[in-house]
Amino acid sequence: MENQTNHPGMRGIDVSAYNVITDYHKVKKAGVQFAILKIIRKDLRPDKLFATHRNGFQSCGIPLLGVYNYSYAQTIEKAKTDAQTVVSYLKQYRLRTTVYLDVEDACQKNLGNTLISIINAYQEVIENNGYAFGLYTGMSFYHSYIKPYKSALKCGVEWIARYPGKSDRKITDPIPVSKKPDIGTGIEGWQYASTGIIDGIKGKVDLNIFYGNASADMGSPPAVSEIPINLPGIINTQSGNLNIRFAPDVSAAKVGFYSKGETVELLAKTSGNWYKTEKGYISGRYVTVL
Repeated sequence: MENQTNHPGMRGIDVSAYNVITDYHKVKKAGVQFAILKIIRKDLRPDKLFATHRNGFQSCGIPLLGVYNYSYAQTIEKAKTDAQTVVSYLKQYRLRTTVYLDVEDACQKNLGNTLISIINAYQEVIENNGYAFGLYTGMSFYHSYIKPYKSALKCGVEWIARYPGKSDRKITDPIPVSKKPDIGTGIEGWQYASTGIIDGIKGKVDLNIFYGNASADMGSPPAVSEIPINLPGIINTQSGNLNIRFAPDVSAAKVGFYSKGETVELLAKTSGNWYKTEKGYISGRYVTVL
């Protein structure tokens, strides 16, 4: 019999215009701990229910873990245009959250290294605008069209789809541990079902588990003890960028990044060696105070 467990992590859903929600409070009561929203359609206009879902989840206190863009890009230029469009909507809606690029469409098969260049170009636009980036795909697509060229990929594959079965599931049902995706590196999220049945949602919905605490973009960070300092600091990571977190905790949602060598204004220091900046919280391990 398949080994199952109430897997540690946050349980949540990803939704688009295909998911009609009649009662967001019932959705929360059913056990949904976060949501990820589709942000744009193929024609680059906002998903028809994006604003409705955002407002609905905000009204009942379900945190927004990210937005996703189902990609049809087959060129670097198209990827950049799509990313800029997503950034413009995030600014319009005043959202600070992770952007997930959904790479799985048939039009992107057999692009070889070009697909990796498309992903890298999209990531660059998102991060250059101060937003965190993540990559989503399915296990089969990953092994066939991404893994052979992984050495050129600038990001990890953070969110993977793999379904242990086709039966209807509640979000509180146990998950088969042995079916968790294994791509040789750690993943942040696992989309483990497309057959979720949740009170308050018409039809079926995708179910996900993320291995960290989902943090709301739509509210205020948890109350923490802070000592005001108002001092400049330099990001001193050994390589790469320093993640900005929603709260002073490594498990809190990423809301952006600072580049190595960048000077930032440190507004306060918290317990656990964290600093508050105008964009969020950063670990003091990678900051030199001036």
